[in-house]
Amino acid sequence: MADVQLLNRQFVAAIKSLSRKETSVAMVRRERKTWSWIRSFTSP
Repeated sequence: MADVQLLNRQFVAAIKSLSRKETSVAMVRRERKTWSWIRSFTSP
């Protein structure tokens, strides 16, 4: 359990260090592009 808490703490710290608006916007855009790409292939 302590290991999970430590990992979560490191994860939060990493997110905070990357919490620039440009980074999050780029990630969201990339995610949307990926999902639309996946949908275009999985849709019947």
